[in-house]
Amino acid sequence: GKRVVFASDRLGGGTFMNSIYSMNADGTAVTRITYPPAGYSDWRPTKVGKQIAFFRQENSTGRRDIYLVNMDGTGLTPVAEGNAPAGHPRGTHIAYEYLGDIYVRELATGVTVNVTNTLEFDTDPTFSPGGKQLAYSTSSTGISGINLVNMDGTGFRPVTSAQFSLHWTPRWS
Repeated sequence: GKRVVFASDRLGGGTFMNSIYSMNADGTAVTRITYPPAGYSDWRPTKVGKQIAFFRQENSTGRRDIYLVNMDGTGLTPVAEGNAPAGHPRGTHIAYEYLGDIYVRELATGVTVNVTNTLEFDTDPTFSPGGKQLAYSTSSTGISGINLVNMDGTGFRPVTSAQFSLHWTPRWS
């Protein structure tokens, strides 16, 4: 795309009330996309087809809900309670973390699959360029790592693991 999408508290004043914005790659034409209600902040935008997914946090309770919105700010649609959304390369699915597990939701049908379902804390999912696998961060007592899993929850494979090391936020390149 030709626009950069980001979360910011550009309104200033230390309000810690982020909105989602877009701008040209040269920093011009900054446009506000979301207008969270008082006491809420919008975080971590990611492209999902022609829309943007993000999570909205209620600042007083910490509850996080994932939304989709059009680039012009219209069509704000709740998707699920959760965090750390990631868009499928074809825009057909969204992956996210909820209560320490990774879920994949088909946007057309709403069918949602828990693809990790472990006792570990799993977060930061990201789809492979072909959209068939997810990489994500995982952690348990003293151990963290990066794992891979297929979109349907099969084919689990640890990629890294090191006691007392931290591995976060995998991204495909």
